[in-house]
Amino acid sequence: MAQKNINIGSSANKGDGDPIRTAFSKTQDNFTDLYSRLIVVESATGTGNPGGATIQQSIIGDVIGQDSTLIIDSNNSTVNATTVNSQNITGNFKGSVVADDSTVLIDGVNGTISAGALTGSLPAIDGSALTGITATTLNGQAASHYLDFANFTNTPTTLAGYGITDSLQLGTSATTALAGNTALFSGAYADLTGKPTLFSGAFADLTSKPTTLAGYGITDAATLNNMAPTGAVDFTGATSVDFTGATISGTSFLTSFTETDPVVGAITGIVKADGSGNISAAVAGTDYSTFDGAFSSLTGKPTTLAGYGITDAANTSAETTFTADVKFDTGVEEKFATLTGSTGVVAHDCDNGHVFYHTGAAGDITANFTNLGLTAEYATNLTVIINQGATPYEVTAVQIGGAAQTINWQGGSAPTGTANGIDAFSFTILNDGGSYVVLGQMVDFT
Repeated sequence: MAQKNINIGSSANKGDGDPIRTAFSKTQDNFTDLYSRLIVVESATGTGNPGGATIQQSIIGDVIGQDSTLIIDSNNSTVNATTVNSQNITGNFKGSVVADDSTVLIDGVNGTISAGALTGSLPAIDGSALTGITATTLNGQAASHYLDFANFTNTPTTLAGYGITDSLQLGTSATTALAGNTALFSGAYADLTGKPTLFSGAFADLTSKPTTLAGYGITDAATLNNMAPTGAVDFTGATSVDFTGATISGTSFLTSFTETDPVVGAITGIVKADGSGNISAAVAGTDYSTFDGAFSSLTGKPTTLAGYGITDAANTSAETTFTADVKFDTGVEEKFATLTGSTGVVAHDCDNGHVFYHTGAAGDITANFTNLGLTAEYATNLTVIINQGATPYEVTAVQIGGAAQTINWQGGSAPTGTANGIDAFSFTILNDGGSYVVLGQMVDFT
């Protein structure tokens, strides 16, 4: 009969174990089966023999001496050799043989004999003479062959494979203290030594500069020894033009000039000339500009970004889209609108801010958010604060530009106001492709 186990339940007094009768019934069956398997013979009693029993059936399991020594190991099917009391063992022996110094002579697990335990001459295992081994060679190779690391096979490829622990391993984040000069390169170009001298980029620092137009590859300039311009030659600003020894050809050249309206008296400062060749003093501000080049001296300066043609600045009076993160070092202030005595449908003009403060509310409020101007795929937050009296009121509905919207309340139900408290109704509004999604919640600040 197999052993009958008693179900003691998952915990004390849980009530999910075996009933008492069932438990004792299993106990009785186990004792009955035990007594049916053993023949107990009582021995004589006395001080020298306190009693005992003789088991006349097969034993399944370990046999352990009174000193707790394992005599028979049933798991490994072995007999402890130390218990044989130096008696000769005949027949097959299964297990390891261990010397008095705990050296394993015969490995019963791996089925091997330790070579280190063998002494004396080494005969061939099969009784034949061993070959391929001499005093100076092994497998036909001189001893020097095995001293060359290059001749080793299955060499490790890592530091750990060689058991090396005092070197820096590449490709790891381990911190290693370096001995000697540990000053590292700063990475600055100025700290490099042996730097080449870099070209400054200045024309004056060029070497081997050409001295002729041809040397520079210039083809559209006149040379000193052969000037043949095909257009007009302008000598404006020249103090003199020397044609000595030159032959001037062509027609319509001025050969003489008689001054008919000479300048009388000295003219200082800036002069002007009219179409008839008359020269007179120029009038500042009329004949020439007196602008000093300073921005502050300009007149008619624009006052808007558009007036200057600037397109990459934020406009304080119009909607501005920022394409990168916006950071404020000193905080942000938001304007709010105050409404008094509200009830029913109440316009909340978003041009006046996104926070609305109600005092003295006379009834529940339908918040109609006007001038919202929310771009598709953008979202915004609107807050309606009600400073409650003895009778609390709520924001029960939301409109956007007069169009009713569905409020998705937090928790799935509309909140209830708090008497004599301050309730903040917050609405997150998303423009999903032209359709609005309204998320609402209320926080009591009583």
